[in-house]
Amino acid sequence: MSGIASALANPSTCMLLIGKLCIAVYTDITFCIKQVNEAFTKHTGLDREQVLDKNLFDFFSLYNNENTIDEFLADLSSQNIAHAVLKLKFEDDVKWVDLYGTADRDYRNQINGFLIAGTVIDAHKKLEQLEQNELIKNYQRDLDIAQSYIQGLLPSPELFKRVNPNALLIYMPMRGIGGDWYWFKIEKNRTHFLMGDVMGHGVNAGIVSTLVASALSHFKDWHQIARPTDLVQLVHKSVYPIIKYNPSITEDFSMDIVTAIFYPETRELLYTSSNFSILAQRGDTFLDTNIQKQSLYLKQPWSKNQFVDSKLELQPADWVWIFSDGVKDQFDEVYQKRFGIKRLKELFIRVTHQYENAADVEKALLMTGREWMGQAEQTDDIILAGFKII
Repeated sequence: MSGIASALANPSTCMLLIGKLCIAVYTDITFCIKQVNEAFTKHTGLDREQVLDKNLFDFFSLYNNENTIDEFLADLSSQNIAHAVLKLKFEDDVKWVDLYGTADRDYRNQINGFLIAGTVIDAHKKLEQLEQNELIKNYQRDLDIAQSYIQGLLPSPELFKRVNPNALLIYMPMRGIGGDWYWFKIEKNRTHFLMGDVMGHGVNAGIVSTLVASALSHFKDWHQIARPTDLVQLVHKSVYPIIKYNPSITEDFSMDIVTAIFYPETRELLYTSSNFSILAQRGDTFLDTNIQKQSLYLKQPWSKNQFVDSKLELQPADWVWIFSDGVKDQFDEVYQKRFGIKRLKELFIRVTHQYENAADVEKALLMTGREWMGQAEQTDDIILAGFKII
């Protein structure tokens, strides 16, 4: 087995192949078999004399996508290691093989031959894995379709800039579709703005978000809305009749929500916050805002929900920030610390002092978030709106 030993002498490939080595074949540059190990004869049922000097692929009938095979063979010639999971046919016996390959090169870096080694995989486990992968792929496809539905209902974040030129809106569901949603309606002398965070994540919360977005998209009587609490009642009305008799939904099923009406001429902001973050930044400080520590319970009648309208008298250069818990609840990769409200306020002050343009502020916020999380997974839906008073 000197040829195989020679190929394994390359330290960069040795450690990888030793762990995978079961069947091993050494071929020349035309894939003519020159040496095989005992495991090869054991798994194939072929004697060494039957295979030496024969083309490897005369014995391995490959049941795979041609591109996969072509890529494996191309990698053998161009890279240090080639890898593929292939379905091979040894005589009448079909087996899955986790296959690795490497080129045997001389001191001039020319290829003398190939070492191909692999481990036979349990067929039942492989089939189970393939079925599971197919289910995951189909589930992700369904999520992508559902995401396109709800994003088709929500106004484009780019349109939020019509509130004023210094506006930004970041919308990042954790699983493609989720419980965070937003809505805005721009009228001649005022803008209605709503943002919500439904209890839970994923599809379940996303369905409620879709119900709300659908109701708001069909609502026509915006001119009759006088108070932010009217908007809260509108959201409640869009969900309550559908879920109130559902026995699988608990009585405490809720949504955190903020609704606001902004009058650009007077710079007056009317709002009501149901356990949802709203900040008004003036320079290096933040104005007092009334955030009610009470969620909107979607399975309970509206009469049980009491909300208060509040008002902010804003000035030019003030910033208004509205965001869900997901913005401050992301964890860093190294120490698993939450970003937190203190760090978020410091970030708002820093980026608004550093940049005049809202697009640059948005880029800085996104960059900080990516750096903070690193390779850590997103732990909650993220939605954040901000605009500068002019």
